[in-house]
Amino acid sequence: MDWKNRREHPRVDFEHRGEAAIEVRLVVDIVDISAGGLAFKTDQPLEADTTCRLVLFHGNIFVEARILSCRRLSRKRPRYRVSGRFTRVSGQLMEEILRMGEQISARNGRLEHHVHTLREHTVPEILIPATLTPDGIARLRELVENFLDDGMVNLVLDLAHTRDLAPPVLNLLAEMNDEAREEGGQLMLVHCHSRILSALQVAQLASDIPIFESVERALESVRAAAEDGTDDTA
Repeated sequence: MDWKNRREHPRVDFEHRGEAAIEVRLVVDIVDISAGGLAFKTDQPLEADTTCRLVLFHGNIFVEARILSCRRLSRKRPRYRVSGRFTRVSGQLMEEILRMGEQISARNGRLEHHVHTLREHTVPEILIPATLTPDGIARLRELVENFLDDGMVNLVLDLAHTRDLAPPVLNLLAEMNDEAREEGGQLMLVHCHSRILSALQVAQLASDIPIFESVERALESVRAAAEDGTDDTA
């Protein structure tokens, strides 16, 4: 799987052969891979019951898969989740694919997060570490994009361990808030230190992004908005 440091998931070069025998070359984000097949996200819809060729690990491994389903994820963005089943893959080759995938995931790490299930909404909570490196910022962007793609449009960022927000992080917050609103949801911040509140004021984000003293208050806001039949959680 062709890894890009700015992405959380492994990426592969993807060649799709349609019914007209026209090859479409894409780069897709792998969501899940197992001995039987894989799931990935792409900006282009693909038809079920067609065959694709996957080029993994910088061209070191070639496998074929049959597309089982293609589901649109976003109401406003052209984003699709595709699942496929491997064909003609030996057990030894599959062990190598899984081993290399596990090494990539372990090397790049993940942000700590968990999901709250409300009556009609699923709300992810992401715990922001004390310091966000450039790689950490990239992983945060990818994680939020994945949640939005899966229809989780209300998101909580817990800043309890954070005391400062660098300009790149502030810019990312603004972008993520805009993307969440486009999908009918909202980005929410909790446990903000006084220095973070000042930084948000200077960046003119304090009036755009809802700020709550606790995760519970943020979830109450989502619940109240759902009961009122509105999308705005502010």
